[in-house]
Amino acid sequence: MMRPLALLLVALSVPSFACSMPEGYRAPTNLELVQKAELIVLARVVDGPDDPFGPRAFVSLEPVRVLKGKLPGDPLRLTGSLKWNEHVVEPMPTPLALSHVSTGIGACVRVFYPKGGLIVAMFQRTEVTEKHAHPYSMTPMFEAFARTAEDVENADGVWVKAVEAYVALLAGTDAAHLREAVLAKRAALLAQTDDLAAQAMADDLADYLDRTGNGAAPVRRDGPSWRMFDVSEESAALLGDGKIEARILRCRAGGGAIELYWPEKEGVAAVFRAGGQSFAPAPAKLTLSPEMKAASAIMKLDARLRDALLTGTSEAGVETGSRTLAARPRDILQKFARRCEALLGAK
Repeated sequence: MMRPLALLLVALSVPSFACSMPEGYRAPTNLELVQKAELIVLARVVDGPDDPFGPRAFVSLEPVRVLKGKLPGDPLRLTGSLKWNEHVVEPMPTPLALSHVSTGIGACVRVFYPKGGLIVAMFQRTEVTEKHAHPYSMTPMFEAFARTAEDVENADGVWVKAVEAYVALLAGTDAAHLREAVLAKRAALLAQTDDLAAQAMADDLADYLDRTGNGAAPVRRDGPSWRMFDVSEESAALLGDGKIEARILRCRAGGGAIELYWPEKEGVAAVFRAGGQSFAPAPAKLTLSPEMKAASAIMKLDARLRDALLTGTSEAGVETGSRTLAARPRDILQKFARRCEALLGAK
């Protein structure tokens, strides 16, 4: 039941954007991205084409704030479009552990953007050999499947705070002492137990430490965790650990409520807990897919549930008749709640 419903069945044909990475390629961590980028800006998407293909498929940006580096004297732009399968692209802010869904559909980097939306975008200086494709002084940073251009919920969003924190960390540390500095920063963030952004960054830095540890003992502990999957028409948050069948929260465009699924063998009743509060979902007969058997219920996204999802930092999870499974939500449930607001309101 760990398989994320239809969300991983996105079948989009983008042959013109197809890329392939060498065997053994590892997408950089968020800290490595910030370290490598020469310019990082919080910017607003101003304009762009409807079609992501062709020589004029560029999205123009209006810088709002420089997070690293110095603005050039010429425009900043990204490769992509403002429509996806002929539909206007909506903002889709992602948690720190996820990149925009379009990074995985063939181009390896993001190609769809919301007009008027806020994004954090990363650039490097344009090489002379690349001037034919990118005539301006800064080129969008290419790192496959990574967070080089991501929507943010607002100018003080979690990703904005993370980039600013990472820029400061890197500026005050040399390479020889970076791991030590990251460990210290993570410990300080973990101590901020009521700060959702701090908890998300602490987990993100654990990802850096584990993926660059060269055999060092893992920083992250085994156990259940929240994950998120997001496409244009639906979003899901999954709680599991690869061994235990997952609990799934799901929202669909035009739906009336958040859907909750858990293993059918654990009974027909469940309680959802988030933000230190308990919620009693109403039983419902829903179907994930024909081959996946699950008990199900629905929860209205009212003010109390919305607040618990957006601000809760304590463990969140599902209690059934035979098991309780919970984990810290980091920024997963916050982003899921925002996507649900948009999807459930899309009548």
